[in-house]
Amino acid sequence: MMRKNLLATVLFGLAWALVGIGFQALHFRYLPHGVELVGQAFGLFLAGVASSLLLITFLGGMRNPLGRQMVVAGYVLFSPLGLLLALLASSSLEGPDMPGMAFALEAPLLIAVAATIAMAVGLGLTGGLAVFAHSVAARVRR
Repeated sequence: MMRKNLLATVLFGLAWALVGIGFQALHFRYLPHGVELVGQAFGLFLAGVASSLLLITFLGGMRNPLGRQMVVAGYVLFSPLGLLLALLASSSLEGPDMPGMAFALEAPLLIAVAATIAMAVGLGLTGGLAVFAHSVAARVRR
């Protein structure tokens, strides 16, 4: 089970990096180069790893199928928001006065924090709704 979780975490990280950079290139018609590209890709990878760890944690806390479905739905609904926040957070650092190495060090942290906050809020909201729905259903059955 631990191996599956580790593999899923790495795959989610790679997927976030590829989707984020691809979305930025196709939609905004902008592809960073050099150190900026590495910084953004690494930040998106960290955001994907953090979001998958949140997903695994929330799924492990749910005891019924409805709760798991709500958490997965929350992940699917809030991951685009987390991805956009991550891309916007990294673009706020860009500028002529920002040296490349400083961007490469600050961008991954800012990207990961922005995306993780969005994902935590989304998974917390849907996980809380799932727990609430389960408790109401249990009371109705009594």
